[in-house]
Amino acid sequence: LLLFERLGVLDPELLETLASNALVPAMSERDRALIDGVLALVPEEIGNPTLAYNIACTWALLEDRDRLLPAADAARQLGKPREQFLADPDFAAYTNEAEFLAAIE
Repeated sequence: LLLFERLGVLDPELLETLASNALVPAMSERDRALIDGVLALVPEEIGNPTLAYNIACTWALLEDRDRLLPAADAARQLGKPREQFLADPDFAAYTNEAEFLAAIE
């Protein structure tokens, strides 16, 4: 995929969709090598709200608070509803933390 992207053949929106979909099974298995491989495909600027949300879920499940907070904020900025974060069990460990609540405001 990276080769196609570098050649300009792969649409960035398609790449974001592929990365978003690939994160789900990687998160389910907590497969760090697969997660790292998928995250390597993610462009610096994300425009896909589901991808941003799935990245936030990934960091929450890996208990990486420092990466979770900006990822959650990015997902909110792209339109993911606050209520979705509060209802998702991936974020259960963070729903009483002021910094997390501020990030999803």
